[in-house]
Amino acid sequence: MFESSGYITEENMGNTAVLNLAMPTISIMVVSSVLTADVSNSGLIIRATSDQGTLVGSEAVVERGRADFKKLTFVGSAPNSAVITFTAGPQGGLPVSGFQLVSGAISVAVTPVKAKFLSFAQSSFVQASTTKTVQMDSSRSFVIPSIIVLLKDSAFQIDSSASDIPLVLFIEPAGQINTDQGSATIVNGIAAFTDVAFTDGTVGLTFTISVTDPTGSRDPIRSATITLADSKSTEAAQRQLQLSTYCITANPITPCEYSLVFGQNPLSLISAAGQSFFTTVGAFIPEIRIILYDRFGPVDSIDTSIVPSLIAYTGDDPNSESLLVAGSNIGYWRDQYYVFTCLQFSESPAGLVTLKFAPVLATDSSKRYTAMNTLETGFVTVAASTTTSFGLRFAQSGSLFIHAGQTTSAVVNIALPTIVIEVIDSLYQFDDEAGGGMVISVETSTGTLDKDGSRELVVAGKATFSTLKFTSIADSPILTFRAQQSTTDANGKTISSGAISLTTLPVSTSEISFVETANSYNNVTRIFQTFSFDSLASASVLASVTIRDSAHQVEIPPEGTVEIDIQCEEAILQTGIPGTITPLTSAVTNFSTTFISFRRGYEGAPIYLKYIVTSSSNPLLINTYLTVGPITIRSTEETGTCVRRIVSPRVVAQFRSSVDAFLAIENTMRASLSYLVGIDTSRLLINEVERTVGVDYASVSTWVGCKVTIEFLDPTATSANQRSPQELAAVFVTLRPSCMGPINGLTLDSVFYAADDQSCDAASYYAALNLSQTCDATGINPTCQCYDENLVEPLGSLCAVDDSGFKENFVELCNGPLLECKEATILAVCMDVIDVSNATYYWIFAIVVGVLLIGLAVFVLYKKGIIFKKSTTTLHSEKN
Repeated sequence: MFESSGYITEENMGNTAVLNLAMPTISIMVVSSVLTADVSNSGLIIRATSDQGTLVGSEAVVERGRADFKKLTFVGSAPNSAVITFTAGPQGGLPVSGFQLVSGAISVAVTPVKAKFLSFAQSSFVQASTTKTVQMDSSRSFVIPSIIVLLKDSAFQIDSSASDIPLVLFIEPAGQINTDQGSATIVNGIAAFTDVAFTDGTVGLTFTISVTDPTGSRDPIRSATITLADSKSTEAAQRQLQLSTYCITANPITPCEYSLVFGQNPLSLISAAGQSFFTTVGAFIPEIRIILYDRFGPVDSIDTSIVPSLIAYTGDDPNSESLLVAGSNIGYWRDQYYVFTCLQFSESPAGLVTLKFAPVLATDSSKRYTAMNTLETGFVTVAASTTTSFGLRFAQSGSLFIHAGQTTSAVVNIALPTIVIEVIDSLYQFDDEAGGGMVISVETSTGTLDKDGSRELVVAGKATFSTLKFTSIADSPILTFRAQQSTTDANGKTISSGAISLTTLPVSTSEISFVETANSYNNVTRIFQTFSFDSLASASVLASVTIRDSAHQVEIPPEGTVEIDIQCEEAILQTGIPGTITPLTSAVTNFSTTFISFRRGYEGAPIYLKYIVTSSSNPLLINTYLTVGPITIRSTEETGTCVRRIVSPRVVAQFRSSVDAFLAIENTMRASLSYLVGIDTSRLLINEVERTVGVDYASVSTWVGCKVTIEFLDPTATSANQRSPQELAAVFVTLRPSCMGPINGLTLDSVFYAADDQSCDAASYYAALNLSQTCDATGINPTCQCYDENLVEPLGSLCAVDDSGFKENFVELCNGPLLECKEATILAVCMDVIDVSNATYYWIFAIVVGVLLIGLAVFVLYKKGIIFKKSTTTLHSEKN
């Protein structure tokens, strides 16, 4: 079947083409019986033939269930109406019977036809083939941030000569939602509907957005389906309901709406499923990031207590992993990213292996979230020891491309800025001795390159391309650099750019970039430049940002102010007004950035700064950005991360004071808690402070307080106390709150390991509720039995109390499915919330409850060790 985002997306679909110019990529998937890509299928050949004209680039090889035609081109004469037929067969063999796809009529022009058709820009919020879910506010209103439309010629290039063409926005079905921002005008081939506000939405409503040329000169374009959702659907409790109810076990009625994706390159070594990489036995694999998505996009505020952990493995079962170093295959949440910084192979695999990442329960890594996706890399090459000349990378300075997958712009017949390819060893370090006749060649996925600049010799580990240029127009070409003529492991290895925006003439105000020469205004000269400072207070990053056209020439923008802001996920910035570049007067704006503190959850993590365009007359420039980092702070750097994050147990201190009361004196409390175990404050990390409810068994009442999750860090060489995090945690949980006075005015109620936390948390409640609703009991009243065994008995006394956040849930249960239940624990728990007048035998209820209360009280006192038991006393002393 045709892939949904290509040049041809369905059978019998027609389009336009230009003689001697490659058509945009046509992607064909080999699918299973359930119409999903058959990733096990590789090696099959897909062939394209036309009933008119001549095609070149007409074969594509299936790789992991997909074949891409990137250079399919009509040559010779231009047919008016050609139909392309795609067949499949083995290499050199006949087509497979029954496998055939047919396009609609393709109209081929000798030269590009201007202003031919409309298209959504890649940066547009709505797309033709990607569905979206949008949240409404409490008034049932919502905003679509950007609808960007391009007017292209028949060669699929933006027609920058087209202006003053009106466009109108339509909602289908009409009349169900309203907006008064339904028109825009094409200027230089681009039109933007910005922050389009809608009213009168309805939860669950699906609609599409169409953009139409009212003159009728061009066909309208329509977005994929957009679905409206209530804003409450992303609250933590609802998130946990989704994760625990619909993601742990597949549910055919309500599917899991969470998924995992790899982070972006170069922040993550792996940025796409199926990507191959290499490593060395015993060496740490560079950081791999994974992001949790819901139906709205990346989840940007994560409660790590209710989301999965991830486990890496190479075989079929993560619980029988044998190739990875034990313990290295569990990562940790760094705020919104799950990161693996410690992955190591313990030995070289005997055959081909891939690396998989599966979501598992945080409390039990042997249990999978079976309804969520498992990510998988391509094949992993594992060197037995450090091996020279093992792979390729882009040079970290003096090169147009800094990392794989990087996008840029180019102009036909104008040389690209210098591109430098470096040979690296199996530890990803530059190999300055590589060479020996090795050659790096470059090819393009579509279009043509000047052969004179597309092949360079490797000298002292580097190949420099200074005259590389395109000689024909093409749609979003990708450059691939390949090592050749070498007897080393690097031979045949490749590295690729991202999609390149290629035009026939330079486009003004096309990109932002850093000034590449250091001076008194800047210490940043390139993207992803690294810095290291002794402390956060001493960190200072200076940057000068300029505007360039699509040929990479610095320019003063001819019209419209460009505004640039700085964003940072990891730290709070001490920075001023956004920088501006004004038309006809300036080409540069300067930034001086210092830092106030780390954001919670990122303490000690590498810092990245993002310089992002927030306003421009060119809509395609908005939201483009430059990144600086990693910026490391030596005094707080994540030292010992691998040991600490994997095996360091977390402990909980529970206080009978509010979250606000604790946060008001957090630094003082941190110092006091550190003193209790005899360590420097820098070794105690407060991970979470959250509301909790406890029971005072002496007065048979509840109290509202806060639960503080603590982690201890590894000692440094100068630490007076050299005890490990595990030893410190063991000391901490032996503290006797009943023997201690208030700490800075706050009463410590209890201390325990986080793994032993038995408070009424959302994860436990919704998991138990799901089991109650889906269990298969066989007793006299199976419903009562299920609820009693799975929910009421283990959690009723904790969750059916005031301020737990779940009492109202028990009100509904006790007046609903539990109303006629006679189980003792159900009657005891429901006595405060049930409407007794509704019970059939309410007089029996009162008698039974009276007896049960006495029994339950005795049981609770026994479990707490207050009666019939001796409590164990542990004495502890520690010298610093």
